[in-house]
Amino acid sequence: MNYPKLANWLRFKKTNENEYIIKNDLLNKQHKLDSYTFWFARQLDGKTNPYKIDKTLKQKDVDLILARLRNKDIIRDNSFLCKSVFALLVTVWRPKVSIKTRLIAFILNTMLVITWFPTILFSAFNFFNSYSDINIDYLIIGGFIGVIVGLIFHELGHMIACLSYGGKVYELGIMLRCFLPGAYVLINEKNIKSTIKKIQINAAGVEMNFLLAGLFLFLSSKIYLLSGFFLGAAINNIFLGVLNLTFINGFDGVKILSEIFGVDDLVQRSKDILSSSFRIKRLYHNGIIGKATLSFCCIVVVLQIALPFTILINIFEVILWFV
Repeated sequence: MNYPKLANWLRFKKTNENEYIIKNDLLNKQHKLDSYTFWFARQLDGKTNPYKIDKTLKQKDVDLILARLRNKDIIRDNSFLCKSVFALLVTVWRPKVSIKTRLIAFILNTMLVITWFPTILFSAFNFFNSYSDINIDYLIIGGFIGVIVGLIFHELGHMIACLSYGGKVYELGIMLRCFLPGAYVLINEKNIKSTIKKIQINAAGVEMNFLLAGLFLFLSSKIYLLSGFFLGAAINNIFLGVLNLTFINGFDGVKILSEIFGVDDLVQRSKDILSSSFRIKRLYHNGIIGKATLSFCCIVVVLQIALPFTILINIFEVILWFV
């Protein structure tokens, strides 16, 4: 992207001949633009020089328009979604959504839903009933590669599921957070009404990790020379899947439970309950359901400390890679 580009998570609504409302789905904000500024913004495609869009404008006028659009997060200047000391998010792919794309996504997502559990079950049976000579060096290397592959395909799982149900997918990218590699996908599932479909969208990443684990286990039982490599990849994909099912804030387990219970922010809601002595006493004296709710809130809050330990484990794996 050589020149500024209009962000692809925007929606436009014309209010009158001289005004448009720009809705930012990513930041959940909206702004008003006059018709000329809106027209100018629509010309920004990453390939067009903004100073040549309207040759009657002076350079300082174009700079002023671009500054307004940047301040409202309407345009992007490069492929970096976020760039800081602790986080780097780089756009890799912005899918062009069409009927064909959604059909392919529907077929892939259906296959994912049907095959992930039988695959890991069948592969585990084969692995434990075969002889494997495990090479520790291969195990570590395979684990490292397995994490990278697992993170990318985890996000692809979310993207495929969202597309198959008619949701919006803005982009897929890679990220480096606290010096650890990863991937991300920006999706919008607000137009999807079915709770079951939303649950499956949030679970699709975990399903993909378990499917990969099954495939790696199968290869480990069949390719004896690389058995350790594929076993390491399988173990780390199982780890990623199980970790994402926990109730750590931002992970899939919390999102799935939030959809089930119809709560927007399960972690914050649990913290609010435990910070109120009145609510604690009320739930405690509300029988077994109240006590179960309190126990669940405690588990959700306590599990938030699992995230730093997860980062430490990943750092340890990176160190092992170079030792």
